[in-house]
Amino acid sequence: MKASRVLILVALLIIVPGQALAYEDTGYDPADREGDYPDIRTTTRSVWKNGDGTGFLRISFTGEEMLGVAAYWEIAVRLDTRGDGSFDVLMRFWDLDMSGTGCFARKRGAGDRIDGRLRLRTHGASCRIDTSQFRLTKEVRWKLKSPALHDPGEVEVAPNTGYYP
Repeated sequence: MKASRVLILVALLIIVPGQALAYEDTGYDPADREGDYPDIRTTTRSVWKNGDGTGFLRISFTGEEMLGVAAYWEIAVRLDTRGDGSFDVLMRFWDLDMSGTGCFARKRGAGDRIDGRLRLRTHGASCRIDTSQFRLTKEVRWKLKSPALHDPGEVEVAPNTGYYP
């Protein structure tokens, strides 16, 4: 067998299985919130492994309005990583103005907090976490909730019912 064919075969054995574990989906939510807090319009879930095999999960959202300097918000994300219809991981990310920004994830009930990497954008944000402490047994389903921090009864939910697939 020629060296070039061996090289191609080795590359395929390395690259293809790693990419099979990568997936991304975007969910949409109607314009159904008014006021100063994010009205979630789109949300994307991305899962991938990097070159050394470390797995990552990123949840992002884009809101209807600009998230300006004076705006503050919090998002709670319920993640179903096992496929049993309930959430088993809770992710939180926030921009609380003078109180700071950040994101983390934790297994439901117990488990160590996994600090993530928050990226802020003009109309949204994303939280990326390492998935090594979670068993991802299927494609992760997700649901976002964003309370109005000064009106405890008002909550933005995306999707309005169920989970994104």
